[in-house]
Parts: sequence; structure tokens; C-alpha cells
Amino acid sequence: MCRKLFWVLYLCYIKLFPNLFKFSLDGIDMMIKSVIIILLLAASSLSGCVREEPAIELTKGVTTTESLVCDGLTRTYRLYIPSSYDRTPTPLVIVLHFGGGNSTIIETVTEMTEKAEEEGFIVVYPDGNGRLKDRFLTWNAGFCCGYALENNIDDVKFIYTLIEHFEKTLKIDASRIYVTGFCNGAALTYRVGAELSDVVAAIAPVAGSIGGKGTEGSWWMIPVPENPVSVIVFHGVHDGYILYEGGVTKSGAHVISVAESVSFWVEHNKCNPCCEKEVSESGNITQDTYSGGEEGTEVVLYTLLNGGHAWPGGKEFAGGDPPTQELSATDVIWEFFKEHPKTRKSLQENSLRTEFIDPVVTDAAITPLDELPDAEKRNLSHLVALNTQVGHPGILYVHLPGSGGLPEDYQYITACAASCGYHVVNLAYPNWPAVRILIRGNKDPILPEDIRRERLYGEDWTDIIDVSRADCVENRLIRLLQYNHRNYPEEGWDTFLTSDNRLRWECIVIGGHSQGAGHAAFLAKEHNLAGAIMFSGPGDFVTGLGPAPWLYYENVTPPDKMYAFTHHSDPVAEGLFANQRILGLAAFGLPQNVDGLSIDGLTSHMLTSTLQTDSENYHSCIILDEYLQFENGTPLYEFVWIYLFTHLMLLQ
Repeated sequence: MCRKLFWVLYLCYIKLFPNLFKFSLDGIDMMIKSVIIILLLAASSLSGCVREEPAIELTKGVTTTESLVCDGLTRTYRLYIPSSYDRTPTPLVIVLHFGGGNSTIIETVTEMTEKAEEEGFIVVYPDGNGRLKDRFLTWNAGFCCGYALENNIDDVKFIYTLIEHFEKTLKIDASRIYVTGFCNGAALTYRVGAELSDVVAAIAPVAGSIGGKGTEGSWWMIPVPENPVSVIVFHGVHDGYILYEGGVTKSGAHVISVAESVSFWVEHNKCNPCCEKEVSESGNITQDTYSGGEEGTEVVLYTLLNGGHAWPGGKEFAGGDPPTQELSATDVIWEFFKEHPKTRKSLQENSLRTEFIDPVVTDAAITPLDELPDAEKRNLSHLVALNTQVGHPGILYVHLPGSGGLPEDYQYITACAASCGYHVVNLAYPNWPAVRILIRGNKDPILPEDIRRERLYGEDWTDIIDVSRADCVENRLIRLLQYNHRNYPEEGWDTFLTSDNRLRWECIVIGGHSQGAGHAAFLAKEHNLAGAIMFSGPGDFVTGLGPAPWLYYENVTPPDKMYAFTHHSDPVAEGLFANQRILGLAAFGLPQNVDGLSIDGLTSHMLTSTLQTDSENYHSCIILDEYLQFENGTPLYEFVWIYLFTHLMLLQ
């Protein structure tokens, strides 16, 4: 019930935002908005195909002191997990203390723990370094401060190690990782935002600077971030430690001004350089908002005209100034964080692992596909894909190319399935000559079935082809899953195998193009699949008889888990529609034209399009990379693919 609720929310979201899912591929580059990450992560914990993981004992509703080792140093931190945490994807907020402070003090000053309990996010308060280990601690922000700077402590690495640790031990929403900090901690916040811009969604420095110069040494400034990051800044005009206008501080160090710090991020996020200015009712607080940044980023500056060195709305601490209570930085920061998840292309680019794998390295008995047309010029490898920052509902998508096709020809659909939360295998297998060529003129009604059985299972079903057990689809897939598990044991590829190394068909969606679509339909007759997707298929027409008899066999996979997409101008479209009706897909509506619709408008299990293409290859233009049509760099039919993948997830 909970799982369906998540998907109802998802469908509502795409109804409101029909252009949400946009991606383009240059190699395999991807953009898909963070909502799908959130929802698939939520769904993952409820799927029946997820591998059992050992339970980790958690303390909720109480701050605990923890530690880990980074660069040979034992680093401590305080961790608060809200009482509402239920192992669904949860935002992470990292709060960095001021120089001379520690995690306990900043927890008290900011009252971020109370906000975490109220809003349901995880908050962690790391400790810096110092001679006393538990007090008077500092961070290496690049130009300051104290012990951490003098000893060249890699605090950016420490923060990254913390994030990695929580991603492994907790359900962290990878699109909602945030960092805030005060004074020396704010300076490190700026640095973390720049150096971990591929990980961090937004930062909130309070009384910080992007750089400066110590009493000795040269000027230092944070590096240019590779990705846009939303930024909200708070600074008091009368701050005597980190000067609003920049210059020499009480300690004799130099700092870059607030204006320069803000301009740095406005420029690199490509925000509108002209801000929208608001002034509080009292006239003591101004808010400058620079919007229109890349991928929805913003830069916001709160200037406290009467403010000093304090956390606005927080508690006063020794050495600080009395904080204004006119504004709560903690409240405003969290609202800003909520509105600025990591919804950019690079979140997917950096987390999408793809790999071409030679079938022979998975099983020495497998023979190369040298019989394929132009085999010597082509990549004969399998293609696997996994988005490492998306929760995985324990569903494998296996794509079977069309006749003479290879995984390298279907890279867009591979990346799309991975971004939707699937483990993905695009399989290289014996698919030449085409089934239609092999059965041309032959009136044996069982021949199409025998050809498919031999290519899928390897038994000797017909003399027309010779596919060994090692070379069949089933063995190639099993060996590839075993190979992936050996090399990437943490990724869960063994989820799709039983203890005696048989395929768990109920956890596998089989999809394919043309001949591959026929294999998907045939396997749906034999196994209870998680789903079947047929692009331009299934075919199989016997001379003088019509549809092959196997199409009439009873489905083991129920028709509500079967979908087909066929271009209306495909030369064999009418025959394909007829076969889809035989499979039972018409029970969910007549062929629906997808043209002009968005995801929320799709309802049928038989989809079609009438759009004309430049290539006029209507059998392949809906899926094969070479013949895809694009709109603003996006495959024209990406929304159809996402509909198919997400609706099959819903049925699990």
C-alpha cells in the first residue's frame, strides 16, 4: 500500500510538471530530475526482489557521538536521526562549527537538531581538529584556520568520507545533501560546495568567506566549481571577525568580502546578475536574490545591518555577539534547502556507471559473435548500466537487440532504464540471421518457436541454427550477472540469481527490439516475468498460416505486465498490432497515439506514433540510437520509455 502511495505521488508530480524528465546523451550523459530518485529509493525498500541486507542498529531521536577513520585520523561527529526515520531516502544536513568550537557547541547554537526532528532530516555535526581533540577545534578552509591549516588536514576529504559512510549505512537521499557552517565552518562550507559540487545540492555559509590570506602565506580562494550549487549566505555588517567589506580581521588575517563571495557564486551558477531586493519591516535585514541559475540554482544573501558575529535566531556563545531574533537562520536555511535539491544533469553523469563487458571474460566457453554483419568493425560486448545514487527496487531490465543488433546500438534506452532505478543488462547474443529470414517460405508452424528456444536456452531444437548452451541468452545472462557480482559485490547483481545460480525471472523485465521483442513475448509465455516490453514486435508470421502458434499459448506473465510500442508507419505495423492483441494487450485499450501527449496522458499497453522521421526507418526510429529523433537534445520518445519503465515498477 505504501509503495503504491509513492507512485501515486509520482504520477501526480509528473502531471503537474509534464516536462520534468529531460535527458540527453553524449556518450551516455543523463539528466533526470531528482523526484524519480526520491520515489524509486522509497519504492526500493518495499520491493519483494530486493536482496536481504543486514539490519543496522540505529538510535533515533537522540544525538549520538560517533567516529570514523579518515587519512589515518580518528574523526568524531555528533549524529541525530529523527524519530520519524523509516529507512526511506532522507535528506542529510552537515553543520560545521566555528573555529575554536566543536560539534556540541554548534548543535546548541544553531538548534538544528530541533529542526531535524520537526522536518524529518538527518543532521550531523562533525568535529574539526586541534591539539586538545575535543575543544578549540578548527577546519582547514584553505586560508584558515589554526591547527587544521597548519597541519594541512584534508577536511574536504573528511566531509566526503562522512557522506559516503552515511550513504552506505543509512538511506540518504543523494539529491538532498546539504552543508552549512559558521565562521571557520562557513569558510569550509564554501570550500566543500566548490570541491564537492557533484555531490552537494546547496550550501548555507553564515559569517564566512570564499578565501583570504593568513598572517603569513599567500592569498587563497576556493576553486571554480564544476557544477552549479545553490547558495544562501547570512552575514552581519558589524561582524568583527569575518569582515563584511573584507580586509584585515582581529587576528591579522585578510578575508575576501561578502560581495565578492556572493558574486563568485552568482557568476559560476550563471544566475541573473541583477538581484531582487527585499527589506524587512524593521529595515534591519535585506534579502538579495539572484535567480535563474543553471539547473534551477539560486544565490541569496541576507545582510543583517545591525548584526555582528552571530548565528541569526540562534543561541549566543562565548566570544560571539548577541544574535538577532528577528530572523531564524536555521528556519530559513532549511526552507531554502528544501526548495533546492540536486536536480541537475551532473548528478546522473557522475553516478551512472556503464561498462562494456566482453562475453568471453564471463565464460570462456562463449564464442564471439563473428557472424554478425561487419562484426570486425563493431563492439561485440554486453553493456551494463547502474545509477549508483538511485535506490534499486531489485528489478533487472534485460534488453535484447534486434536482428544483427548489438548493445552499442541501444545506449539511450540503456541509460534511461538505469536512471529509472533498474539494474540494466543490454545483452549481446546470437541474433543473426533474423527469424523472419530463417522462416521465409517455410510452412512449418513450429519453426519460429524452435528458433527462439534454441537462441534463448541453447538446446538443439532445429538444424537451421546452431546455438550451444554456452552461447544462449540464458547462459550469457547468468554468466554476466555472476561476473558483475564478483567484480561489484556491493551493487546487488546477485539479487537476480537463486542460490543455485538460476535466473529469478520474477525480478526481471525483458525488453527488446524487433527479434528481441519476440524473445520478450516468448519468455513471457514461459516465465512469470516482472514485465515484458516489446519495441516493434513481436513478429513471427508463418507462410500460409499467419501468426505463429506460440503466440496463442497461455501467458505465464499476466498481460497487465506487458507493453508494446510500435510506429504506425512500420511496414509490418498491422501484423504487430494483431500479435499484440493475441497476447492480450488490447484489454487495456486500443493502440494509443503518443504524439502530443506527456507521461500522464499515456494509459494503453499498446502505444504508437504517427510522426514522420527523416530516416523513414519506422521499424527502428522509436528505439535504435542511429534512427532516433531529438527535440532540444532529448530523444523524442523518452517520455514513452519512462512511462513503460515506471509503470512496470508500479506493478511489482
